[in-house]
Amino acid sequence: MEAEVQVQAENPITGERTRTNNAYLVYVALDDNGKPVTVPSIIPETEDEKKKLEEARQRQALRLAAKK
Repeated sequence: MEAEVQVQAENPITGERTRTNNAYLVYVALDDNGKPVTVPSIIPETEDEKKKLEEARQRQALRLAAKK
């Protein structure tokens, strides 16, 4: 599973927030023996969700290709 993290800095006086960076974290589900297990797929419902899922798949493909 991939989770997007958005980091923001906040001015404590004005409360103005500025995005400083984004990151994508990859999580792997493990069984009781510490081995990776398959989890149910996410079913995107909106066009935005479909777009984000496709972008995640492309990032995963790039990560896997870079390992080879």
